[in-house]
Amino acid sequence: MPPTMQEIIERYRKLDSDLVYDTLNAMGLTSQQLSLAIQPLDVQMAVAGPAFTAKYMVSEEATKVATDRVEYGASAYQMIRELYDGCVLVQDVGNDPVCGGLGENFGLSVQMQGCAGAVCDGGTRDKRALIAMGFPIFSRFSSCTLSWGRRRLLDYQIPVRMSGHLRKWVTVHPGDFVVGDADGIVVVPQELTLEVLEGAERVAEIEEQQREQLRAGMDREDVYKVNRYAHIRRVVE
Repeated sequence: MPPTMQEIIERYRKLDSDLVYDTLNAMGLTSQQLSLAIQPLDVQMAVAGPAFTAKYMVSEEATKVATDRVEYGASAYQMIRELYDGCVLVQDVGNDPVCGGLGENFGLSVQMQGCAGAVCDGGTRDKRALIAMGFPIFSRFSSCTLSWGRRRLLDYQIPVRMSGHLRKWVTVHPGDFVVGDADGIVVVPQELTLEVLEGAERVAEIEEQQREQLRAGMDREDVYKVNRYAHIRRVVE
């Protein structure tokens, strides 16, 4: 019987982002890491879960763009109602360099819906309160500048474009698996969620064996003759 999503989330939470990135890299998916400018509010914060995406735009630009729902305005209230247990809110805020959008009350609202954390390619606010809540938030900066009237929710649960580390952009689709900690944020394509998890878990086992050998005094060159990634299927050449 395949594992449930909650079981998958719990297993991913035991892994560092480095192991997940290394597994994707061995698969040939080398550019799945988000920009290092997107950092946790606190170094101890970590998050793992399927992406629930939201697309925002600064107000001046939003009036020029049409989607299926933009005529009526995608409701932030309805978006929050559709969040689900274990999801990670991924916010593309349209390169907004000014506003602090996700604050204490918004963070509390999404947390109460079961959201496991949020990744914002822009600014949040109420930093001290969010840290005190223990709600994992990753963002570019914290700003007291109000987003009301300056930033508009365009749509949600659509593909969004987040700033990348090894390439300019990383597209995140609803349901892609997001893993983040102090070393970075990695996006696993939804269809590879379980395969990457199992591959990364095996890499973790091999690395622990190597550490035991190093502690026992083995020569580093001999220890690293083992290919930690031999079990991983390459999907992109």
